[in-house]
Amino acid sequence: MINELDSIIQLSLTEMCEFIKGNKWIGREGEVISLYVLGLLQHKFKTGTCFNDPTQIGIEVAVKQIDKDGKKKVNKDKVNKDLVIWKKPRETCFDNDMKPVKSPISIMEWKVRHHDEKYIRKKIKDHQKDIDWLIRFSKGKQDFVGYAAYFDLYNSNVSLKVCKIENNSKKEDWFVYPDAL
Repeated sequence: MINELDSIIQLSLTEMCEFIKGNKWIGREGEVISLYVLGLLQHKFKTGTCFNDPTQIGIEVAVKQIDKDGKKKVNKDKVNKDLVIWKKPRETCFDNDMKPVKSPISIMEWKVRHHDEKYIRKKIKDHQKDIDWLIRFSKGKQDFVGYAAYFDLYNSNVSLKVCKIENNSKKEDWFVYPDAL
């Protein structure tokens, strides 16, 4: 299942980068996620595969929050994530009492740079926080994969670097377009 998702993600990310580069498209994080999900990713979900229904995809939806660094409890029991993929169509994290108990098969967090140099440090720092959170979330979850995307659209450039997270570890540069940042 994870290998199938990896292939879908890589193909759709390549198509998105090619579209943006070829059309000189520009947008912020929310616009990029919407373009990706609605314009490309959902069309890769096909009947007869593990990912067969667009309702398996959620944009800015809740997942169960985790302890921060295992040291202190967080104030909220749930947190919204940029892109969430569920094992079943129309699934959410909630049980009948609206408690966040179910885990998705995948979470993809995005950071998009579209401003000048003064914002790059914050975006990179926030990207690393996404990676750290996904590593903690993945602990003990065999059927989960996380992706942390850093997308650079500044000055008509199109570059994307994705870190893949599973089983409490990360693979930097899992996907890079066109080459490393």
